Amino acid sequence: MNFSKIISLCKENNMMILYDDEEKEMQWISDGSSVYPMLGTVELDFISLCNVCKISESKQKSMTVREHEKLPSSVFSFDDNITTENKILRLPYTINMKSKTAVPFETSQGVIFIDKDCLSPFSDYSELNLLYYERFTPDNRQYLAVKNGLMLIGIIQPLNIIDGKFISELDNFQKLCAAAWFNIRTLKREKEQKTFGDANEG
Repeated sequence: MNFSKIISLCKENNMMILYDDEEKEMQWISDGSSVYPMLGTVELDFISLCNVCKISESKQKSMTVREHEKLPSSVFSFDDNITTENKILRLPYTINMKSKTAVPFETSQGVIFIDKDCLSPFSDYSELNLLYYERFTPDNRQYLAVKNGLMLIGIIQPLNIIDGKFISELDNFQKLCAAAWFNIRTLKREKEQKTFGDANEG
């Protein structure tokens, strides 16, 4: 796990939540929208983390901090495997927005978009071992569970970017791509016909 990337998320969002997992006897850390296990570390508090990660005093004062919180297991499942999860596919595209890069995942409900920065803590893992699953909260909201093999290494809430305007822009983009593809094929056919005609004349 790339711990420095997690700290960067906390600093960017001005929030750090430290959860105590009594069942697994470990800590989890959150920036408010994603949660990661603190693997291979001793128990740390906010001040210790600030010293280790060199978070300035001015930055500390601007951050919302909560320590020794109970895991929100009534909302999200922190089990490595659950029967209701579904394996999903990370699509090979990104959408660059004003302040974020959105990564799409194909799910049973269509698609969810995940902030690319929230995936950066997994950069130390082989992409071949990373597996993505959709899970649902009790009120049927989707969230992303990321595993390294069979071990849960992150929970991420999707970006809330899908609305009428977003769909309209994507629809227009699809039409532009279709027009470009039509023109490419037309030019290719014209070139092939010209080549065939030149060969016959020869």
